[in-house]
Amino acid sequence: IDVASFFQKIFCNVLMTPAQESEYVKAKSQSFASDYNSAEGTTTTTRGSAEDVYLIEAKWYAHWCKYSGLHGIPNATPIPRPNSIPNHLLLQPNSVRLKHQLSHSEFKLVNKNHYRALLELFGGGPEICRPVVEGQVVLKDVWTLEGNLCDPQQPYRRGPCNSTQSIHVRTASHAPLADVVMRLLPLLATVPLTPDLKLRIWHTTSQTNKYTLLLPGHLKYESSAAKFQDAVAKYVKNLTVKASSLSSSSRLLLEYNGSTNSSWPRAVVQRNEFFESWFRDLLRVCAESADLESIATLSNGQIASYNNGTP
Repeated sequence: IDVASFFQKIFCNVLMTPAQESEYVKAKSQSFASDYNSAEGTTTTTRGSAEDVYLIEAKWYAHWCKYSGLHGIPNATPIPRPNSIPNHLLLQPNSVRLKHQLSHSEFKLVNKNHYRALLELFGGGPEICRPVVEGQVVLKDVWTLEGNLCDPQQPYRRGPCNSTQSIHVRTASHAPLADVVMRLLPLLATVPLTPDLKLRIWHTTSQTNKYTLLLPGHLKYESSAAKFQDAVAKYVKNLTVKASSLSSSSRLLLEYNGSTNSSWPRAVVQRNEFFESWFRDLLRVCAESADLESIATLSNGQIASYNNGTP
């Protein structure tokens, strides 16, 4: 038994009236399921494309709306308070995948805060979150990309230093790459947003730990949201997520440079590693032989393999 959920239900049943529940959810979410439109064959939303939506079982939601009077329709006679959210009815048995023949009439779409408020009051689940791509809710074949902020002190660190430096971006293969770039911006929450701030995006997959630049050049940060969106559009051109060589298992790394006179953190480390390697080679040659010509070659900055005649 989930003790916290049990006492939460007792609290709501005893201390909150249906109207108070409705006001509580309104205050938490400031947006309702009516913000979203779902029709047979297509699922559209009037919300922006940068916001994920959450599925909630339609019959349960209709019951709660009627119970709480969410849409301002008072109940002629009291009805029982609904039980926990039965979102498992939208999924295949023992799976996190949606049912094969899931009808749009079987679910409602709500925003994150709306769903979390109902979850807080009723418990249940599981959470079913889907991205919005160009006004269309992507129900299946969802890609979840991991985005990390590059730590300037440890630019080659794998993974984030803390949870604020890591996010998950839900998208689809046909989504504009610009949408993914815009949704990486919360990673900059702790970064000073100076006029000279520049950004680069690296990517890798779960099969390899080698990061490569997603796009050539860099992206200049703009304080104006409209100007920055224009800058992102020019930076990524018309590429889609799949066309940019990303995959469903890709990891993204957002690197930033806050000064016109400073180097990129990853470039500095790469250069330092080069000189460390060069110096190790020089010491190895000195230890193996007194061949001054080979040492002179290395000291001129030309790293050459040393061959003393042994295999």
